[in-house]
Formats: sequence, structure tokens, C-alpha cells
Amino acid sequence: MTTVADLGSLSGQSESAYAMLKNSLRDSRSTNIQERAWALSTLGQLAFRAGESSAVECSFVRALELVPDDAYALAAYADYLFETRRPGAVKALLMGRTGHDHLLLRLAEAEALLGNEPVALAKHLQLLSDGFKLGKLRGIQHGREEARYLLHLLHLPTRALQVAIENWRIQKEPADAQIAIEASIAAGDFRAAESVVEWVRKYRWHTPTIERLIQNFAAPNQLSSLSDSANRKM
Repeated sequence: MTTVADLGSLSGQSESAYAMLKNSLRDSRSTNIQERAWALSTLGQLAFRAGESSAVECSFVRALELVPDDAYALAAYADYLFETRRPGAVKALLMGRTGHDHLLLRLAEAEALLGNEPVALAKHLQLLSDGFKLGKLRGIQHGREEARYLLHLLHLPTRALQVAIENWRIQKEPADAQIAIEASIAAGDFRAAESVVEWVRKYRWHTPTIERLIQNFAAPNQLSSLSDSANRKM
């Protein structure tokens, strides 16, 4: 049910998918704590997509009450806090919970935005760099996280875009599309992510973040198309 609701939410049925999962959780008698925590974390994401802002944090808090160190719930909650511009809350949430690189990444992003602990940030940047290098030696790719690291922390949009597009070729989830489009905008290279945007539109992936990014993506492309048309007429 959780997966079905998540897919439904992405395809433009946010409100009905949210209601379906909410009702399913209310009626469920499952005693599997991990599954319930996952469902509650997903419910938080669906609430955000459906505009049910009052229910978002409640769902994440309930998930973490069940499994306090659930990496999926922590990352999803942190991303929501970033979306609502609360890096201080991200830092408070993730302090001491950095056993996973994707959580360490989000903590470093919060520290960079806050700008008040350069020593801690430098340490975490080095740990992330070492982690990405070690992963590549072991044949483990973390393209989505590395692209975020390059874009948000090292401020290397062109390199971030290269990594994001490479990652998109092998992994296609909304978060992979999001970082690819974001990096293309930052790098000013809109053609590199055109296929990503086409995929998102084809499969009707609707999230507030992706929709905002695509609006920013579309405007320069429209200007470029008008320019190309004018040049052909000259």
C-alpha cells in the first residue's frame, strides 16, 4: 500500500494518495515497527506534496518515535526542513546521527547554510570526500549524494551536473531528477537535463520541489528557443 500510494502521489494524485495511505495506517494492525515507520515517513512526504502542511512534521515525528535512528525517515525529514528553510532544525535533527553518508551530507549542508561552525564543516567535508573516494574504489556509486556535495558544498555546478547526469543514466527516482535539474540550472546548461525533464513530464512526477525547478528550467529554454528562431530568420 505504501508503494502504491507513493507512486499515485507522484503521478498527480497527491490528495487521494495521501488520504489512502493515511486511512491504511489508521486501519492497519501490523506490528512490524520498521514497516510502519517507513509508511509514516512516506505519509510525511505525501502530505507535503498534497499541501497538508500541518500533517507533515507529525508524520515524520511519529516515524522517528518508532525507530529513532531510521535513516530513511531522518533523510526525508531533513529534506523537508531544507524545503521550509530551516537548516538549524536539520542540524539539531542530525547531530550524532551521521553513521550514513547521506545523513552526514545533510548535516554538512545545514552547517554550510548556517555558516557558524567552519571547523566542524571542514571535518565533515573531508569525511564526505573520503567516503566518496572509498566508495568508488569498492565499486559503490553514490552519484545522487556526490552531485549534491559538489553543488551545495563545493559550489562546482558543472562537475555536479556531470555526476548527476551519469547517475541519472543508471538510477531514475524523483531525487535523482531533482539534483540533475537543479545542477543544470546552476551550471546554465539546460540542454544537459532536457531528457530528465522530458522523463518527469512523461511519467507525471509531481512534487513541489521538482515543479518549482522545472518552472526555472523552462523560462531560459523558452528564451533560447526564441533566440534560435530569430537567428534562423536572419
